[in-house]
Amino acid sequence: RLHWFELQDVNLVHQVSEDLAVDNFAFSYDGQKLAFFGRQAGQTRGAVYIYDLQNGALQQLLQRNSANSLVWSPDGKYLAMTSAPSMFGTQDALVVDVHDGNIIAHDRYNWQGDFTLDPLSPDWPTFDWRTPKGSPVRFPVSMGGLEACTQPPD
Repeated sequence: RLHWFELQDVNLVHQVSEDLAVDNFAFSYDGQKLAFFGRQAGQTRGAVYIYDLQNGALQQLLQRNSANSLVWSPDGKYLAMTSAPSMFGTQDALVVDVHDGNIIAHDRYNWQGDFTLDPLSPDWPTFDWRTPKGSPVRFPVSMGGLEACTQPPD
């Protein structure tokens, strides 16, 4: 389960949902939204969700078997990820419109950490994304461990 608290009141613990087991997650650059992959207890298939930290609204964005390397576009309009559509499918790279869940870019992409089996096409959208400080957005990124969560976006 995904829980968090605000530093102003560490006794008030927030939770997205009691029913969802959460794997990978990423905060938007403005800190207003949280994207994550979650599964209902006992389910093999899950979904990518967007949680609005201001009003508590939870939106199911896209059903998938997995979602890793969640990366927000700096303007908060899109979410890039690596994902498998089914238990037996190959890994794909996707860019999804956060507003309506439409996939705007799709590429076959097998990736294991720093090892790429199928490189992304040269016109892949994330290649044009820049952080607020102007550096290129990294995609895909390794997710896991609290170290990445403690680092501010460049």
